[in-house]
Amino acid sequence: HCGEGSNSHCQYAIDNTTYPIDDPIPTTCVTINVPIEYQITDLNVCFDIVHTFDGDLDIFLTSPMGTIIELSTDNGGSGQNYTCTTFDDEAANSVTTGSAPFSGSFQPETLLSAVDGENALGAWVLCITDDAGGDIGWLNYVCLEFTYDIILPVAFGSFDAVAGDREVTLNWNTPVSYTH
Repeated sequence: HCGEGSNSHCQYAIDNTTYPIDDPIPTTCVTINVPIEYQITDLNVCFDIVHTFDGDLDIFLTSPMGTIIELSTDNGGSGQNYTCTTFDDEAANSVTTGSAPFSGSFQPETLLSAVDGENALGAWVLCITDDAGGDIGWLNYVCLEFTYDIILPVAFGSFDAVAGDREVTLNWNTPVSYTH
């Protein structure tokens, strides 16, 4: 599978009924819980979808902070499947110029850099909508691959602020401590 690096957080289907993409269930949402605090510097999204008509699919990712990223909407025409497909801002080609079956790396329709600087901690939600009838499919897995800066919790004591000559000086009255 793609997305199995040390900085990846994934959700896998048990079988093809776990995350169906079908007419009776027009939108399937999958939650990927990220239990570690990261300050995101880059995000890639990888997933594997089996579907009989990719042009019917609208695929969006929502961050824990509420940022919505349009990965792919109505791309691929009558072609089938997203096979180990990675969405990466640095990819050579946009998903809008690709063709199904989608395999390899593509730029999403909305840049993933929209979440750069956010804390990755929390529930990320991938939603896939089949916006036309007559076709079926399912999600096999989704992985979020992060490049990040570690957020160090810092506890500051009280401090004094001294302003003068267009400068502000902060003087801490207690030692600064941090945990890692």
